[in-house]
Amino acid sequence: LGVAINWRNVWRTLQEVLTDCTKDNGWLHVSGAADRVVHYTLSQILYNMYEPPSDNELEVLYDIPDRGDQIKILWLQKAAIGFYTVKLKGTLIENTDEKYAMHMLDTAYIRTTHRRQGHGLSILTDLLQ
Repeated sequence: LGVAINWRNVWRTLQEVLTDCTKDNGWLHVSGAADRVVHYTLSQILYNMYEPPSDNELEVLYDIPDRGDQIKILWLQKAAIGFYTVKLKGTLIENTDEKYAMHMLDTAYIRTTHRRQGHGLSILTDLLQ
């Protein structure tokens, strides 16, 4: 089974979409359409098709982030290996009249090949900076 994405009239493999020679190592804010395609590829294609959620690990499918959510992607050696999303303080809580009283970590994902290497902990470090 092969998957490719047509981005700006060019077909790209998942590996091509998830690789960017301009990115430094670390957590970087999603800042444009290309970064959003990378996040979508990680959260909706790679995760769902190749690393599906495990009931034993209490994993679930990811929803598309809301427009006001903060998204960061973890880059390692020019490859996107994970992401996290944050609901920002003051954002309306869906289906209520209440707002988030503080920034809230909403979703987090690290590719299975990069787990157990401290990247999950690096989310907390990044959030506290």
